[in-house]
Amino acid sequence: MNEEKILLSLIRKDCELNGYTDETRIARMASLMNIHPERYQKVLETLIETKQINKKGKNFFVV
Repeated sequence: MNEEKILLSLIRKDCELNGYTDETRIARMASLMNIHPERYQKVLETLIETKQINKKGKNFFVV
C-alpha cells in the first residue's frame, strides 16, 4: 500500500468515529507506520489539493 492510501484510510476511520481528525494524531500514527515526516507533509498537501480531504485549523475532514 502506498502512503497516500494509508493516510487517507487513517483519516477516514478517525472521521467515522469522531467526525474529524486531529493533525497531531495523524502525524503520530504516520510515524508509527514508518512514514517519513517530509513524505507525510507531501502526501497531505496532495490529498488537500485533490480535494479528498479538507483542513480547518488543525483538524482534517473527509470530503
